[in-house]
Amino acid sequence: MKPPHPAQTRNWGRLLVSFILGMLLGALIFHYLHAHTLDKILFENRRLVLEITDLRDEVDYLEKKAEDLNKLNQEEITVKKVEIVIVNEEEIDGFTATDIIERLREELKYLVKEDYSVQSVAETAETHARLIDGKTIKFENNDEYEVKLHSMIIHTTITIKIHVHKIS
Repeated sequence: MKPPHPAQTRNWGRLLVSFILGMLLGALIFHYLHAHTLDKILFENRRLVLEITDLRDEVDYLEKKAEDLNKLNQEEITVKKVEIVIVNEEEIDGFTATDIIERLREELKYLVKEDYSVQSVAETAETHARLIDGKTIKFENNDEYEVKLHSMIIHTTITIKIHVHKIS
């Protein structure tokens, strides 16, 4: 076999160099296009990781807050005060009104002293309403007043609104 002609060797050399340069140029373009997309994906991934961390922190905070609220809800809310309001106070004497309020408050003070829970008072609200509604209060000067329950609001402060009418 005889060696190729030098012009043909140069031609093959140019073709081989062109082929290698074409491959390198193609690899660079491919790398540039996909590296840019890969950079976008990596950037988005890091942003999402930060967002997940923020959301986990928020979830931890909300779980702790919910746990604290559950503890608060589990504690029994007790009656702190009994407030009595006479709706028609202008129709009766001011001294009589304060005496009636004082007597009713004295009868209901056990709710505060014995730390009754709001829940238990609410369950027995009808009994407390019967205790007040229709009650007759007598004074030393033989005046009698009838108490009619207008409304009762039960919470840490029990607010009782009443109508008072003079009987005799």
